[in-house]
Amino acid sequence: MIYLFDENVIINFFKLYPKEVFSKLHDDIQKIIDEGRIFCVDSMFDNLSSKNKDDEMQKFLKQNKEIFLEPTEAEFKFIKELFIKQHYRERLITNADVLATKSDISDPYLVAKSHLENHTLVTDEKRTKMPWVCEKFNIKCIDRLNFFVEENLKY
Repeated sequence: MIYLFDENVIINFFKLYPKEVFSKLHDDIQKIIDEGRIFCVDSMFDNLSSKNKDDEMQKFLKQNKEIFLEPTEAEFKFIKELFIKQHYRERLITNADVLATKSDISDPYLVAKSHLENHTLVTDEKRTKMPWVCEKFNIKCIDRLNFFVEENLKY
């Protein structure tokens, strides 16, 4: 199974599971990445690099830059169709100004990529946001802990 991680999953992972305490978990996540089964979208890379000063996260980002994928033309088209419906747009973008920047547009790209490539989206968002949109498009969407269960990451 291929997973697309939301930015909050990466942030929470480093905040809640520091490598010095959960080194085996970090190794197991890296193994899944090396197998080509965890990806993110490129708009998240700059956000994570600039907002978070955690040394382990910075090392992770530099080591795994290739998992941050650029959107495709098909994804742009899907997002355009998605944004025609206000109720989808409002659940994915909370600030109209972000559309003019790259600062917080990851959610629509994650939904589009998950939908078009049949990947599982992993997010810690509440059900009223991205998981709600995923449900409407039959996209498998799980939280961080369910990802651990699916990958049998037990310690």
